[in-house]
Amino acid sequence: MGTLYRGTETVQMLTRHWIFVDTHGKVDEVKGPGARGNTPILAPGGRWEYESGSQLATETGSMRGSFQFEALTDEAVSQPRSFSAHVARLGLSPDGQAVQTPCGDPARLGLVPTTSV
Repeated sequence: MGTLYRGTETVQMLTRHWIFVDTHGKVDEVKGPGARGNTPILAPGGRWEYESGSQLATETGSMRGSFQFEALTDEAVSQPRSFSAHVARLGLSPDGQAVQTPCGDPARLGLVPTTSV
C-alpha cells in the first residue's frame, strides 16, 4: 500500500483504522498507533509505502478504513490540527484477482455505513 501526500504542510501519520469483512459478512476492526510500527512524517510531495496482511476466516473479502494524520507546524497553535485520510473499499484475494467484495451487515454491526461503497 502506498500514498503520495499532496498537501502543503508537513504531517505525521499517527494511527490507522481498518474494517475487514470476510465472504460471510463477518466484520473485524483493527485500530492502533502507526502502521506496522511506523508513524511516518510526510513533507509536501512526500511518499510512503508499506505492506500489510490480513487474516480472514475465508479466502476472499474486503477492507476499508483510514489513516489519521496531524499537521506539524513551527508556529504556536492552540490545538493540533488533525484529519483522516479515508481508504476506499478494496477487494482481498489470495491471487490478486478481482473478486466481488462483501460490505458486511451495517445495521447490525454499526461499523459500515448503510450506504456503503
